[in-house]
Amino acid sequence: MSSESSRPHVERFATSDAPPDEQFDAWAVEVPFFNFAPDRRVLGAFDMHCQHVSFGPFVLENRVWKDGPSAASFGADRTSRHIHADQHDYYCFNLQVGGSLSLRTRSVSQIKQNGDLYLLDYGRPFEYITTSGHEISLAVPRALLPPKVERLHGCSLSQGSTALLRDHLLSLRENLPKLSTAELPYIADATTQLLLACVQNTPDGLPESHRVVDELLTRRVRHYIDTHLLEADLTPDRICREAGISRAKLYQLFTPSGGVMREIHQRRLHLAHQVLSSGQGRSEKIRTIARRFGFTDEKYFSRAFRARYGYAPSEAFERTKEEK
Repeated sequence: MSSESSRPHVERFATSDAPPDEQFDAWAVEVPFFNFAPDRRVLGAFDMHCQHVSFGPFVLENRVWKDGPSAASFGADRTSRHIHADQHDYYCFNLQVGGSLSLRTRSVSQIKQNGDLYLLDYGRPFEYITTSGHEISLAVPRALLPPKVERLHGCSLSQGSTALLRDHLLSLRENLPKLSTAELPYIADATTQLLLACVQNTPDGLPESHRVVDELLTRRVRHYIDTHLLEADLTPDRICREAGISRAKLYQLFTPSGGVMREIHQRRLHLAHQVLSSGQGRSEKIRTIARRFGFTDEKYFSRAFRARYGYAPSEAFERTKEEK
């Protein structure tokens, strides 16, 4: 079997294949489940690019409206007539990557900005006006999610796990077409768990049974820690704020390693030990080395170093030479 045939099928559509004055109509034909109301500024040329990839029960769509005229927009209206005609019984998780979208449902009227992740129920009416930009959407069969999800129609998601799903959608956009078909069931399973986490009512949207979500969240936090490891103000509060989780969830994730601050200290000690044992820091004072690796208290650094390695920081180079 060729490598190409073992990849997921990717469908692409671009209005640029049509003459400029027919491009918006070409888009409207491609997306028949809305009534469209184009701004007159988009009728001359409408450069829309779409990509669809199916995996498991899901369909991932990447839409980019390129180089739209300044302030140009178009409206779309999904009515009861469309719902009865096309029978699209699914939810869409939409990530606004660029541009803006003004959405209205019977209970929600909001402007979605860059970074917003929101849910649409295609079994219920809604309308929107959008500017040129970029959006990723994931179509999810209704049966995969609990009935209470209907209440989220039109709402932006804000639970702690939303940041994970946002990253996941961006990663799927980049990597899904490159995966083998044998890998897709595992990706679909992980996607299902993330979606369930985002719509749960438990703290941070992360039920204990969703082990895969905890693992992804831990990986996300560790990546943030590694990126900012040497910054003295790397605190639990800052990590919680950037990762979008509660302190309770952060402590739960890092309980097996003795707590998040212990892990930060151990990683900093490891880097300091590498420098000291290689001889790179022999000309520097221990106080300078300590501060470079995020320790503001030289005495605390020396005690922690000795507790981990069995000797003082000043002895690291000679001890390493002896061991060799």
